[in-house]
Amino acid sequence: MPAPMTRPRRALMFLIDGFDPAYVQPARMPRLAGLMRAGASTLDGRGVLPSLTNVNHVSLLTGTYPERHGLSTNFYYDRTTRTEVFMEQVTFVREPLLFERLKAAGWSTALVTAKEKLTKLLRRGLDSCVDMKTHPEGYRRTLGAPPDIFSLEINLWVLRMAREVAVRERPDFLYVATTDYPQHKLGPDEPAMQAYLAESDEILGQLVEAYDLSESIVVLTA
Repeated sequence: MPAPMTRPRRALMFLIDGFDPAYVQPARMPRLAGLMRAGASTLDGRGVLPSLTNVNHVSLLTGTYPERHGLSTNFYYDRTTRTEVFMEQVTFVREPLLFERLKAAGWSTALVTAKEKLTKLLRRGLDSCVDMKTHPEGYRRTLGAPPDIFSLEINLWVLRMAREVAVRERPDFLYVATTDYPQHKLGPDEPAMQAYLAESDEILGQLVEAYDLSESIVVLTA
């Protein structure tokens, strides 16, 4: 275990969307199990209601509840225009994002996700952002075009992309956000899910190794 640090110099944060405790399988995820043993962990965490993507990302990255940060849903109905308005722009976020606070403290910041809407929603304070539609050409040459967003492979692509960003750009703070499609599609005991968890764990371990744990913190939540 690395020696205790007085103040972290870098940080790596994962939001594994839909990662119910039933999917935390130490036998198939030894890298994750090792992180849990080495640090602090709980399987009793609770998300913010309503349990929606945009609401929970913004709650996590502002440290506030919807009543303060301004997002209470993914979209709303505008009675004046009689249209649905998707809350996917950073202008909806009323509180400072963690990226902004870290940027003000002199940290470089990066986001890797599958969903383009998250790069729009969370863009304040970001030095670099990569999603399946807007990633730089150099990464496309390395990893190829992203798979379908409604697939297990999309999250493996996200983790590999994050590994590339960590090695090439070395951001002080890297936020990695996956989709919840795999957990909506498959239960924890299905063979395809177990293979997916094992491969995810391997890439996650490689990504963590890109950070010096003697001066970095790693956070994984769902």
